[in-house]
Amino acid sequence: MHADPARDEEVKQWCKAQIPLRTAVADALPADTVFLDGERPVGELADEALARVGGAPRPDGG
Repeated sequence: MHADPARDEEVKQWCKAQIPLRTAVADALPADTVFLDGERPVGELADEALARVGGAPRPDGG
């Protein structure tokens, strides 16, 4: 891939322009919102999601 400094700058500016909107949206989310950031194991997230919607536990138990 060839470097394209003009395109890189365009992308950086677009990303920076998104920050206020994304921050406002994040601030408007309920306090107990779970963010999928890759830090927690998938099974743990699945168990939490099921518990929040009143679903049955996963058959393998985690």
